[in-house]
Amino acid sequence: MTHINHVLASLDPQVSGELLCAGRRIEFGLGDAVIQPRQSAPEVFFPTSGLVTISVAIENEHVATAMASHSDVVGSEGIFGDYQRFTSVLGQIPGTGYLVSIKIVADAANRDLRFKTLVDREQIFMLAQAQQTAACNARHSARQRVASWILRIIAALNSNRFCMTQFDLAHMIGIERATVSVAAGWLADLKAIKYKRGRIEVLSAELLAHYACECHSRLAENRRRLFGYAK
Repeated sequence: MTHINHVLASLDPQVSGELLCAGRRIEFGLGDAVIQPRQSAPEVFFPTSGLVTISVAIENEHVATAMASHSDVVGSEGIFGDYQRFTSVLGQIPGTGYLVSIKIVADAANRDLRFKTLVDREQIFMLAQAQQTAACNARHSARQRVASWILRIIAALNSNRFCMTQFDLAHMIGIERATVSVAAGWLADLKAIKYKRGRIEVLSAELLAHYACECHSRLAENRRRLFGYAK
């Protein structure tokens, strides 16, 4: 399992060292609020393992608009100006990371052009995820969305296996658990995935991509253009 944040690892050691020293390491579980809306002391999150979702509360439920893992920086929207965050960052697959004061992150970005560029591009990518998710929810079938989200998850984790119940996958995507059950069973019958007791293994990413909507590939291409690689 990865235990390093790729953004921090790509920086000058002095810059990354300052950020890590100023941060606090946390562990998060499923549903834990890593960042909450309108925090009095805003922080930026650097995941080192696991998976978090950027979620919007609707009718006492949280629906994921984007996801982030060890390749990302989360919550940096306000480092160059006043910003009232209205989304939550929630643990989806248990992991670890560092929370750093937004002021310290802003100071580091102002001093280091590479860090500022990466933060800017991360914000662009998170917005692209939210926009693509909104379009996906409006136009694509549940089966396509389930397949696409599974592809997005394994890309984020850089692993073809992960643990997630049907209920949690449905909650993240914003559809009914029974719908996920039918879709997962259909994909398993096709030998695209193996699903048992909350463990999902992708047997054929190519086959899964064939039945998914184009949202995963569009986001992968977006990341490739921004960072030079796709997760």
